[in-house]
Amino acid sequence: LELPLPVDALRSVMALQSNTASGPFANLISMALASIGRGVADSVRTHAFSDDSSYATYASISNVRASSDVHAHMVGDIAVMASHLSNIDHTADHDRDCLTLANKLSELFEHWRRRTMCLPPVYAVQEPVLMLHTRLYDVLLDHLRADNSHSACIRSEFSSECICAESIIDRKVRTSLQAAQLARMAGFRATAMGILVHSELTCAASPALRAMLQTEHAHILWDEGHAADAMSTLVHVTNSLQEHLSVPPISSISSDSHTLNTSMSLPSARNSKSSDDRLSPLAEIESAYVRAALPLLDWQVETKSHSLSEIRDRYEQIIKIQESDRAYYAAGRIYDVLYSVLENRAGSRSSSLSKSRSSSWDKHMLLLQCGLIRNYLRSILYSPRYLFQALPRLLTVWFEFSTISAQIPDRADSQPNMMGNLAKKIDTLISNMTTRLPIYNFLVVLSQLASRICHENQNVFRHIQSIILRLLELYPQQTLWKLMAVKRSTFEIRRQKCETILDMARSNQIPNGHHISMLINQADKLTDELLALCNAVPPSRNTTVMHMSRDFQRLAVCTNLEIIVPLQHCLVPNLPENPPNSDNELALSAWAVGSGSGLATNSLRQHQEQRAMLHQPFSSDLPTISSFDNEIAVMLSLQRPKRFTIVGSDGKRYRFLGKPKDDLRKDARLMEFNSMINRLLSTNSETNKRGLHIRTYAVVPLNEDCGLIQWIAPSTAIRQQLLELYKAHNVPVNMGQVKSILEKPTLPGAETFVKVLLPMFPSVLHEWFLRSFPDPPRWLASRTNFTRSAAVMSMVGHILGLGDRHCENILLDESTGGVMHVDFNCLFEKGMTLEKPEKVPFRLTHNMVDAMGVTGYEGSFRKTCEMTLSLLRENRDALMSVLESFLHDPLLEWKRRETRSSRASAASAAQGSRGAAGGQPNEQAAKCLGVINRKLQGIPGGVAPLSVEGHVDSLIRDATRPDLLFQMYVGWAAFM
Repeated sequence: LELPLPVDALRSVMALQSNTASGPFANLISMALASIGRGVADSVRTHAFSDDSSYATYASISNVRASSDVHAHMVGDIAVMASHLSNIDHTADHDRDCLTLANKLSELFEHWRRRTMCLPPVYAVQEPVLMLHTRLYDVLLDHLRADNSHSACIRSEFSSECICAESIIDRKVRTSLQAAQLARMAGFRATAMGILVHSELTCAASPALRAMLQTEHAHILWDEGHAADAMSTLVHVTNSLQEHLSVPPISSISSDSHTLNTSMSLPSARNSKSSDDRLSPLAEIESAYVRAALPLLDWQVETKSHSLSEIRDRYEQIIKIQESDRAYYAAGRIYDVLYSVLENRAGSRSSSLSKSRSSSWDKHMLLLQCGLIRNYLRSILYSPRYLFQALPRLLTVWFEFSTISAQIPDRADSQPNMMGNLAKKIDTLISNMTTRLPIYNFLVVLSQLASRICHENQNVFRHIQSIILRLLELYPQQTLWKLMAVKRSTFEIRRQKCETILDMARSNQIPNGHHISMLINQADKLTDELLALCNAVPPSRNTTVMHMSRDFQRLAVCTNLEIIVPLQHCLVPNLPENPPNSDNELALSAWAVGSGSGLATNSLRQHQEQRAMLHQPFSSDLPTISSFDNEIAVMLSLQRPKRFTIVGSDGKRYRFLGKPKDDLRKDARLMEFNSMINRLLSTNSETNKRGLHIRTYAVVPLNEDCGLIQWIAPSTAIRQQLLELYKAHNVPVNMGQVKSILEKPTLPGAETFVKVLLPMFPSVLHEWFLRSFPDPPRWLASRTNFTRSAAVMSMVGHILGLGDRHCENILLDESTGGVMHVDFNCLFEKGMTLEKPEKVPFRLTHNMVDAMGVTGYEGSFRKTCEMTLSLLRENRDALMSVLESFLHDPLLEWKRRETRSSRASAASAAQGSRGAAGGQPNEQAAKCLGVINRKLQGIPGGVAPLSVEGHVDSLIRDATRPDLLFQMYVGWAAFM
């Protein structure tokens, strides 16, 4: 922890240690200091604290065997213990009040718990701290048992110990449980099992606590592949606890239950419980039951060992026992699966709109949609943990529900009263969501909301309008950068709807309307001038420099604006931190329930909701646009993009690339998609441990064929480095010669590629890492970053059908060695429609493999691919929901394709244009999303689904097949 240690606390430790006549706690302090290593103890003893020094920092603690921050935290825990126990009167042992001591110990344990929660949930950090606590519990317990004054104290109901000794035993078991959990999540399952066995053999714990130990044991069995034993263990745990609760055992749920919970109520903050309620055995049993039942149901879903209706009913019962974001999200997922099964969506989710349906089918469909919306909404109201998964899906289903419910009253066999009531309840739910959910959460789905402003249901538009107006009120800078492209849409209805919302913001219908009106005017003018810069034609083909003062005078005078610089951290909200994983959250909540001064569940939720409302998603000093540098660099590529520099109000210079004739909405959507994937990677223990992520940057569409891209530095294209390395090795790169070999091969394609082309261009990319990172540890780290980042983006690119991955579209981060991808124009299988179709799934040429080290793609690359693809599959519905906004925001090139294919029928073209403008599904987009959905299901090219390992192996084989690489167009440079 980057916090100083109070000198008074350390002096208290030394005073207690030096006073041998101060009772049993003096020896305890000495043993505590010894337990964390002689280096720390000697440093604390010998360090001279001057009177004018108020804090001792890390520099004061030297010669430690482990990291100094962990040891400093451990010394701080001892200081806390000294502070709590120093006030106990050790001279009157026989008159000591056992309840008073128990309360004093409870305060100490709670203080330790709060300090531990501040540590990162990393095994190497928390394990020494937790083991120190365990040792301190043992020593303290030995002293209490040796103290005869406690022989007549109040006895525990679970053992012959006194209540203060029982509280120590309870805390030791909970600490051991947390240590075992961290060890399991770190991959040390044998260590975790040893901790659990020791705790079960040596500690007389309550039934609830023993159930938690058995639940952790089941997690270890599941991780080791013993699914049946793991589920059997949890069934035994839940059945042993259910007799204390008014719920039937899991095995007795009727599998033919089809009753749907149509309750539309949302969780509301309740008054916190008293300390007595928190300490009640029933509360602990409920917590232990939920902790066992939730993973059991998750595993039953994964193994398909029980019916979905049965599992859905059990989730509903768990929620009645104890509410949590995890339980609500899991219940919503089950409703989502049932809805998907009923819909039978082999391709697009919107294909059902054209089906003929019976009244009973519609009723069941809408009830499932209601359950999905209700539970997802409750989940995100609890915490932002599942925001990226739940909110986009919730909105998509809400839009579908509103479309279907609007059509049902037109049919003779419908039940309009029931449907109307459901629609009203859903409308109330959405109103509550927009009121209670912090408005900054909607910034992550603003593109999806803007794509539906033409929805045929006026209630939907009313809610979208209300959300955008609130965003304009509180976060106008970020919202305007998103809306400027919508305001310049080629679809008249969409443009009119956007202008209506902006006019309402201008007309002082929201607070601070005058200031927002000024910002809208500035954004309008700035966007028009930036579009002029993007579309400007250089005076000649050889022009490489233009000047702001001469060529773009109106943009040059746009100075001292209140518009923020469109950097990624300025546009993407920073959401509140939440627990890294649900298991750890449950362990900590169980710890809190068992603590006399811990937070109750409802009090904790109140605190979380208040913190979310007070959270600031953006820094208060975001840079605004002060001016523009005069020089503009003109790129030599076909469309002649221009690189210009914005001078921020902070004095820094920020480079951007203005791209003409390129629909950057795809790039912007992909950045949103990648941001969501980064969130998923950070919450998964295995991927987070490896630091897996995708490098993202700001992409700002200005209209449907122009936009801005944040310039990435320091970076270099792979092609540039390869050319330099080949030049250093006297290897000529003659593209004309290569083209003639590809067009007129003397051998079959695969043999020509292997025997002719590859010998001409040897593997040299590994030399860039040796040259750029001469220090061995940095070299190894950079090579690892390269391999892992290439693997992550290879899987994501395959799922999205990302093509055109030639050497200029893949950059190397010169500071870390990681891979960065640019230019996402060739997305959604567009590469397969080129004159020379791109048949390889991603770039894995011999130079890429060479840079991965001696194991090539068989080491870290394959493992990272498997972890990434597994994560994408697990979150298929959430990912599809993010991409589904393309269905209702047709890409410009898709509109052009449809126009070309329907030239023979002007009426059809006009109808298609109206459908796109009105928010109807785009046929080409639906087809592409169907392909993505099949890939996420593991059936990219056949009927039988592939395992994750089999899918990755198939992709690697295709990416390295010489016959497929030979067929790539010459500019892709498969030979490099």
